[in-house]
Amino acid sequence: MKLDENTIDYYHSFFESNKEYWTQEAIQLEMQGKTRFNFYAFLFSLGWFLYRKMYRESLIITVAIVVLNIIQNWIYGQNIMSDDAFVLFNLLSTLIVSAVLGFLANRLYIQHCDQRIAEITARHVDEHRRQSEIETRGGTNMFLAIGVIIGIILLDYIG
Repeated sequence: MKLDENTIDYYHSFFESNKEYWTQEAIQLEMQGKTRFNFYAFLFSLGWFLYRKMYRESLIITVAIVVLNIIQNWIYGQNIMSDDAFVLFNLLSTLIVSAVLGFLANRLYIQHCDQRIAEITARHVDEHRRQSEIETRGGTNMFLAIGVIIGIILLDYIG
């Protein structure tokens, strides 16, 4: 998205919290084609994407994690490696997925914001309606993110 005064105003409305950080990330992506590593996305992965209302990306991550778990269970069932080696393999694959998400998170979030803002600005001519919908569709969803993280912990504990 071309960065101008309107775009930065739209970003501020969309981002809700940490406006300056995210605006700087958008500018850095536009100017240099790169963003910073996101430690929270690394640490909370799926929860972070849900918190940022990135539902399509969250679904893709969930499917990828399920496929990875199916592959890991198949490998474990084949007795290809010892239990200790499998635990290490499982840990390394989790760290790799988390690191990839940490490196991609900011770029994906800025792209997500750009897509939502473009949809809204194309749909509404009235500036007040644009700003209102950008604020509504932007921001975060803390309750869903926490709920899913608690659900994952409970499933892991039960299973």
